Amino acid sequence: ERNKRIADTLQRSLMMDPASVTYRNLTVQSSYQPAWDEAEVGGDFCDAMPLGRNRVALIIGDVVGKGLQAAARTAEIKFTLRAFLRSNSAPDHAVQALNDFLCESHDADEEEAMIGLTIAVVNLTNGDVRVAVGGCEPPVVIKANGQAYQIDAGGLPLGALAGATYTQATTRLGNGDTLLMRTDG
Repeated sequence: ERNKRIADTLQRSLMMDPASVTYRNLTVQSSYQPAWDEAEVGGDFCDAMPLGRNRVALIIGDVVGKGLQAAARTAEIKFTLRAFLRSNSAPDHAVQALNDFLCESHDADEEEAMIGLTIAVVNLTNGDVRVAVGGCEPPVVIKANGQAYQIDAGGLPLGALAGATYTQATTRLGNGDTLLMRTDG
């Protein structure tokens, strides 16, 4: 029970708070709907972080596993990823660096070393979006007029294969468009 309370507190700290954050020309909202009560304590996280004055990184991830160990692992991954994005804001480079880190620092049979992750870097000035995906469903763009399309991005879960390569896709958001990022959590 004590471990569950600790893991639950850690999990809540990894989800964006408040649920809505506003940047210039961009509003970010998060929603966490676990499939069952036990799913509340695990490896899900989302983040929005400014990268200078004109860019914001949007991140959603799901570390394999549940409980205190997965929640602690998630915190390590979230803040390691923030450091990689600070040194190079290209989403494909950050995903590649995190995959290399996971593969080098953990045993191949360690379940919590794998993660599904989506990173979108949004240019707040012109709406350009660069996206890299590893082990998650690709994001969907819902245009202001109601039309929708899936961004052509994908890759292996991070930590699954040393040397795996990740690419980035690009799109552009206009006024009133929505970028939907999700995990299986």
